Amino acid sequence: MNGLTDWAWREIRELTSTAGRRRAIHCREHADFRDRSIAQTGRGDLARASAFYDPHLIVHLPVATTEEIARVVSHR
Repeated sequence: MNGLTDWAWREIRELTSTAGRRRAIHCREHADFRDRSIAQTGRGDLARASAFYDPHLIVHLPVATTEEIARVVSHR
């Protein structure tokens, strides 16, 4: 999530939706991912993925908090 802007993630979401493609992403692989995302955008990487990319599959999450896991579980 930290490699692209929120606008770019929305565009990718729209293009993949139009094409009928599924979306996957790596999130929360390291503790600094959330902090870097918050510093750059005001939101954590997992929150941004849910809001702008709407992935069908989220890979990894080894350092996710209980709240973040609950967000993933209730996402759909």
